[in-house]
Amino acid sequence: MKYFANSSTGEKKKQNEDRFLIKKIHPDMILFAVADGLGGQPAGHVAAQTAMQAIENFVPDSDNLKKEVEDLILKADDSVTKLSEINPKLEYMGTTLTIALSYQNTIFWAHVGDTRIYHLNANTLVQITTDQTMAQFLVEEQEITKEEALDHPMQNLLDQSLGAGDCEPETGSFHISPGDIVLLCSDGLFSEINPHQLKKILSSKNKIKKKVSLLIDAANNAGGRDNITAVAIEY
Repeated sequence: MKYFANSSTGEKKKQNEDRFLIKKIHPDMILFAVADGLGGQPAGHVAAQTAMQAIENFVPDSDNLKKEVEDLILKADDSVTKLSEINPKLEYMGTTLTIALSYQNTIFWAHVGDTRIYHLNANTLVQITTDQTMAQFLVEEQEITKEEALDHPMQNLLDQSLGAGDCEPETGSFHISPGDIVLLCSDGLFSEINPHQLKKILSSKNKIKKKVSLLIDAANNAGGRDNITAVAIEY
């Protein structure tokens, strides 16, 4: 397994509110995570950093890894919420959080917000997570199409986030095979790069570090309107 992560402030923002984490728990188990602090609200970067600090010492103590990863999201949510309650300057701060726990040939994941996980397998790119946004809700209610959601006014309005109360993570798992690539990223990446471009870069013959660099450069060259973070794992 090879992996690499990087983050860019982008071309328009003055501060990077994204955070990422790579934590090797033991040779067969690695924890990957991306958080995107909510822009336009107090201390988004503090919320994202708090979430990472809450999960960085994770060591599983059961065989139910799917449940453990979900509980990890809830632990991070509790940390963000408690910090915002004791510090008036941090009131209403929030963040997304997406976690992927790689163990042997399986990814166990949990997710809140609109940071994403993609899986490239046999030249097929699949979006694993579903954005928890109001635009996605309207798609599911069949009030708008997927295409209309791409530039809908509610596309960036989160339905779920850490620190907002009543956090309800999505969870799941999927099998991985040799040659597969898993990508965790913030919306600053996929809002600038369409799935075809993502697939083309991830499928290239470049080394994983170069692929991450190409992804971030492409998002910046397309406008870089938000912070951009990518964590890529090649099996």
